[in-house]
Amino acid sequence: MSDIVYIGMDLGTSRTSITTSTGVRTTVWSYVGYAQDHVSRKHLGGRDKVFGEEAVQNRMAVDLVRPLDKGVIQDDEKSRHAVRDLIEHEAVDIVMTDVTWTGGIAESRKIASHAETYNLPFVAHDCTGPGTLLASIHLSVHCPNALIQESVRAYYHGFYKELTTDQPRIEDGYAYPPDKPGIGTELRPEILERSDCTIRETNGG
Repeated sequence: MSDIVYIGMDLGTSRTSITTSTGVRTTVWSYVGYAQDHVSRKHLGGRDKVFGEEAVQNRMAVDLVRPLDKGVIQDDEKSRHAVRDLIEHEAVDIVMTDVTWTGGIAESRKIASHAETYNLPFVAHDCTGPGTLLASIHLSVHCPNALIQESVRAYYHGFYKELTTDQPRIEDGYAYPPDKPGIGTELRPEILERSDCTIRETNGG
């Protein structure tokens, strides 16, 4: 029997799901705790940082950071270091991110690049919508450490077609990016006329 245990982690805004090749499935708090001072560091057994439940339990002695608060990697030094620490401390074997939830293609590309530095595979998440799937396929083709591209057949053959004009070509286990401008599709105009459509407008000023 192999002594190697493979671990997969799906980083969430408040909790992270973990699955292992031995059948263990659990969730932990998506927190990183940084020792506040020398006394706190001594309390933590000489460590500068702790993760998950241990970070929450020692919240009086550490500065708590939620690296994926509000669904994206926070653009500050501590949060970026927290995500980096998860990789550098070998807390993940596969790095999975969602282009929509983690700040777009550029931010996801940074995550994939950092994973590549440590010879870790990168996986792009689906289930967020047809635009996310197409953007993820473009990203996966670009990233040399892309392991797989997640897709959901029920969505791909179902309601995704109701939302966008074009779908990616998926054949024999391979996904192909379209050669049209942008990510290769457009929102169907009739979507905006639906009674259940909610429109949010953001003023970029």
